[in-house]
Amino acid sequence: MPGTARPGAKYSVHILDPGGGKTGKTLPLGNVRKENDRTYSFVDLVNPFVHLKASAFHLDGTEGNDLINGNEDVLAALETVRSEAAVAAGMAESIDEARKAPAVPKVTLVAPPQTYVSASGTTINKKDIDIVAKMISMGKVHRTFAGSGLYNLAASTRLPGTIPNRLTSTQQSEVVRIGHPDGIAEVMVSLTDDETEVSYVGLERTARLIMKGKVYVRV
Repeated sequence: MPGTARPGAKYSVHILDPGGGKTGKTLPLGNVRKENDRTYSFVDLVNPFVHLKASAFHLDGTEGNDLINGNEDVLAALETVRSEAAVAAGMAESIDEARKAPAVPKVTLVAPPQTYVSASGTTINKKDIDIVAKMISMGKVHRTFAGSGLYNLAASTRLPGTIPNRLTSTQQSEVVRIGHPDGIAEVMVSLTDDETEVSYVGLERTARLIMKGKVYVRV
């Protein structure tokens, strides 16, 4: 999987009925919400995320992580929207309370497919991806993209009217190809028969060695 430190065995993780874990609804604020001149989509799926257009912050979505992490104005604006969304969705009673819980909801900056160079120097071609995105967690851009964010964003591209849905290049395939800072992640998404909810999301992960040791059994 692009972005992992070392290669390893591949395994798949599927999450059934992933929506509404924190708020009770996949889209507790509707497909889009406008607040203080900022338009966003709040999607509660695996983990709650606030999806914003990169262009709303004068970004194209392919900037290096260091450039965004060094832009205090952009980071402050993202935190303001994140906190407002948390209050609107009922995850916090006030902006101050939301700021004291920076872990959730998390934020993504999304953009249409475009060719760019990844952090490792690989050229990512526009034709090979469906959407470009960066994930912001704890006030900083994630080096690659957390699994929960990949699940959420991929599913969001299939939910009509959301910001990711409007920016994705294809809305038919069950596999969503996300261009992130260090490569491409392919996420499987299946909707319910009426296409109003997400049935499951799936992602191929890389197995890592967690521990090595010996077990002694009494005989």
